[in-house]
Amino acid sequence: MPGGTDFITWPAARVSAPRLARLKCLKAAGRGRRLGSGAGLADPTFITQLLPFVNWPPAKQRSDRISRVVFSIHRNRDALAKEQGSPMSKWLLAISAACAVHFSAIANSAETAWTEAQKQVLQVDRQWADAELRGDATALRRILNDGFIAVYGSGKVVDKETFIKDVIGDPSDKMLSQDLGDITVRVQGNTAVVVETDTIRGTDGGQPYVTALRLTTTYIKRNSHWVALAEHFARAIDLKDDEAAIRKADSDWVEAARSKHVDAWLAFYADDAVVLPPNDKVANGRESARKSVGDLLSLPGLSITWQPTNVAVARSGDIAYLTGAYSIAFNGANGEPLTDQGKLLEVWKKQRDGKWLCAADIWNSDLPTSPPPK
Repeated sequence: MPGGTDFITWPAARVSAPRLARLKCLKAAGRGRRLGSGAGLADPTFITQLLPFVNWPPAKQRSDRISRVVFSIHRNRDALAKEQGSPMSKWLLAISAACAVHFSAIANSAETAWTEAQKQVLQVDRQWADAELRGDATALRRILNDGFIAVYGSGKVVDKETFIKDVIGDPSDKMLSQDLGDITVRVQGNTAVVVETDTIRGTDGGQPYVTALRLTTTYIKRNSHWVALAEHFARAIDLKDDEAAIRKADSDWVEAARSKHVDAWLAFYADDAVVLPPNDKVANGRESARKSVGDLLSLPGLSITWQPTNVAVARSGDIAYLTGAYSIAFNGANGEPLTDQGKLLEVWKKQRDGKWLCAADIWNSDLPTSPPPK
């Protein structure tokens, strides 16, 4: 390095102005000479003294930058060999070895610490779920920061105490299990974000249910402990899966109709279903539809089928409608074969247990009405 230089700028680290001044003081005190023009810097002791005065980049960038500086020196080893024995070549080779060892230890330490922070956050996250299952308000108050807020899927915002009351305050709504999965954790200093799916199984009023929620939770570190600062959750929705489930249920319904068992048909209605059959009164509730369905399935020589033409699921993932076409054949009062075809509309609602049931059902004929007898 002809003529030398007063300082060097590293790809792996930058020396700040105040720290550069401190380095010059070291040089002035005789601890080193101009870079490239003296032997003092070949002493590893000086390298150790230099390290504390360097501004290191973020841990994630260290490894790549360290590799570049060491590779750069290694790549120029032939040129260094020509100057074998020179102070500069000794210095570069010495510092490359020292940097490789020292910086590698720093990078590995940072990665280990980050992984440990992830583990700590996930441990608190699991403790939170367990506290909800136990109905442990004391544990929840310890896990949730005093300024905690939650945003429900409906957009409702609640504070810490309201959230705890909503989670464990209703004895008729009992959580039996929480399965956490599809977890992503990001840690930045004393802040962490966890994104995950929580599949909850429980009973509400004695009725079993299953619901899947997508959670985003922010944790902060206070007094060496991670606590939850905020959470947003909404129903985990896969509209394609819901559509497939409705189509499957509708196909199973056709098979139930072909069995001509009234109960098999009614099993596809929600308890409060509204049924609007043609040429008959509206039926409010599953049992109210029994007579209309029974009359249909008892037609002599009955053959019935239908198929969907369109299924649309709401973005909320809990309600959908299906349009389709049906065809039916049966024997008339005098034994003559009769046929009918028409259209249908079904409204489906997802139940607490995740099952889809028909909440409204209407069908009517495409054929023109017969003229009234004269």
